[in-house]
Amino acid sequence: TDGTTPTTSSAVYNGAITVNKAMTIKAMAAKSGNYLNSSVVTASYTIKAREVVKTPVFSIGGGEVEAGTMVTISCATSGATIYYTTDGSTPTTSSAVYSGAITVNSAMTIKAMAAKSGYYTNSAVVTRVFNVYVTVDRVINITAQNKFGTCILPFAVQLPAGLEAYVCDEVNGDYIVLEPVSSIEANTPYILYAANGAEHTFNGRIVDENVDEVTKGMLTGFALNSHKVTMGDNCYVMQDKGKGVMFYNASGMEITIPYNRCYLTLPANSNSGAYRLYRGATGVECIKDIAEGDSATEIYDITGRKVTNMTPGNVYIVNGKKVYIKK
Repeated sequence: TDGTTPTTSSAVYNGAITVNKAMTIKAMAAKSGNYLNSSVVTASYTIKAREVVKTPVFSIGGGEVEAGTMVTISCATSGATIYYTTDGSTPTTSSAVYSGAITVNSAMTIKAMAAKSGYYTNSAVVTRVFNVYVTVDRVINITAQNKFGTCILPFAVQLPAGLEAYVCDEVNGDYIVLEPVSSIEANTPYILYAANGAEHTFNGRIVDENVDEVTKGMLTGFALNSHKVTMGDNCYVMQDKGKGVMFYNASGMEITIPYNRCYLTLPANSNSGAYRLYRGATGVECIKDIAEGDSATEIYDITGRKVTNMTPGNVYIVNGKKVYIKK
C-alpha cells in the first residue's frame, strides 16, 4: 500500500483492505511449484469528501420576544435530524431531538445542530438567544369628584388630554406642592390630576421585571405587584374623608398598596394629620425676588394665612396676586 512493487516477501493478503486515506495498492499472486508469478496490478484510491449537513435555520433570529412565542427550526438537508438544547450547552446526537415548535416563555438560549447517517458530517452549531418581554394593561381611573390620584407605570406613556402628572418633593405649610411634568416615565411615581375626572387604559412592555418598588422625591409606589406595607413615621396615603382629597397620616398602620399606586413620606419634622394638594405655581401672575423694603402690605400663604415674611421657593398671595418667590 506504499506504492512499491510487491514481491513474495511483501504482506500476504488475508482480508479486505480499509481505505481511510489516499492510497495506491499494488498486488501480485504467486504459487509454489512450476508457476510463474502473476503480473502486478495497480489501483489508486482517493478519499471522497463527506457532505456537510446544512446548518439549521430558526424562524426567529433571537432578541426580545413576547412570552409564548413559538420558535421553529428547519434543515435543508433531506433526511437530517435536528438536535437542540435550551440550557446553553452544545448539542450532540445525544441531545433532544427536535420534533416541533419550541415555546419561549422565559429568557432562553437555544442551540441546534443537524446530523444525517451515512457519509455525512454534522452541521455547524447555530445559537439563538431570546429575552422575553411582558405586555400589560394599566388602568387609571380618577373620578370627577376626587380629581386627584396616584400612579406608577412599568412603562412610559404620553399624557392624554385632560390628564396632568406631577412630582412632589416640597411641603408648604399644610400643602404638598406639586411640580408638573410633560409625560409619565417608566417606574416613576406621580400624583395625577384630572379636573373633570379621567379613565384611561394604557398598554405597554414592562421595562424591567426586576423593578417593583420605587421612591422618587416624597412618593413611593409599586409598579408590578400589590404590597402590604407597615407605614413608617410620617407616611401618608391619599383619601377623601369628606373634606376633599388629601394625604392623611397613616404612620404605624398596615395598609395594602395596590400595584400602580403610591404613598407619601414627608420630612421628619412634619406634624400635620393631613396635607392638601397644591399644583405648583400654576396660575402665578409673576415671579419675583424678595426685595428689601418690599412695600407689599397684604401677604398670605397658599393656605390663606396672613404672613409677614416670605420664604424663597414658595407661592404667596401678595396684594391679591399669586406670586412665586424665586429661590
